[in-house]
Amino acid sequence: MVLSRLLRVGVWASACIVAVGLVYYLAARQSGYPHGDYPRSLAGEVAGLMVLRPYAVIAAGLLLLIATPIARVAVSVAFFVRRRDWQGAAVTATVLGILTVAFMLGARLP
Repeated sequence: MVLSRLLRVGVWASACIVAVGLVYYLAARQSGYPHGDYPRSLAGEVAGLMVLRPYAVIAAGLLLLIATPIARVAVSVAFFVRRRDWQGAAVTATVLGILTVAFMLGARLP
């Protein structure tokens, strides 16, 4: 129940943030960044979000959409540990570790 609610809330929140960013983008008629100068890091995304650039709002919604299933895996680890299902916890923690390593390696790509 908690896991399905987490996924539902994450997807809906993401959709709402992307929709707000899209409306803002259409109203402003610009992304908030000079042509081709979009942020390529989380820090750049946060900086753009702090000054409410339309593209940054849309990207924040997409980042939330990406983070939602990862949060589900993390909550699943806690769920298995709480139930003392060590095999389930180990498998889920391994999946979370693989996801973490994949993101860290992906962040190093140009």
